[in-house]
Amino acid sequence: MKTIPFTKPNIEIITTALSGNQPVILPTDTIYGIHLPYQAKNLDLINKIKKRPLKQPCNVIYSHVSQITNLANESEIQKLYKLKNVPEITVIVTDPDNTVGQAIRLIRFDSHPILYELLSKSGPLYSSSANVSGETYNPTPEVIIEKFKDKIAIFATKETVLSNIEPSTIIDIRGSGYQIIRPGIVSRETIDRFITDNVS
Repeated sequence: MKTIPFTKPNIEIITTALSGNQPVILPTDTIYGIHLPYQAKNLDLINKIKKRPLKQPCNVIYSHVSQITNLANESEIQKLYKLKNVPEITVIVTDPDNTVGQAIRLIRFDSHPILYELLSKSGPLYSSSANVSGETYNPTPEVIIEKFKDKIAIFATKETVLSNIEPSTIIDIRGSGYQIIRPGIVSRETIDRFITDNVS
């Protein structure tokens, strides 16, 4: 495992590793996460690293709605465009290969400029917390390195230790309107200002 700072000059190093389907650990807004390009074979790989069932669904992060038009249907795409300015929200859309749907999250430039630029180059990425399934997440880089040193190509670190804060709000936009699956940092009132039809 190579450890580097998560800085703009290192984006090229990280995207090169990702283009070779090498798993990397990156800081998100709240945690360090394991990341791989959004490809079917990589779902098995990221789940193998985390020691969970190979076909278990995994969050996908992206930087622009145009990157995931092949995943969501037309109605969902329209809602995603409405929600693109809502921070800290995870959205469940239709996945033709998965009956439980696919959880996706838009990374905004104003909130996470380095991660946004990386995603603009790499395309959508699977993203899952840097812990073994069933074990408590520990944000300390030394702990993460010891746990995954033989499984991860690059660990991009931040100067400040990341720890869990109030989680993102999860909503399901399949069908009409939307449904809150997990309350979080974004309120229903905020969501309603962007999606006003057929609220469920």
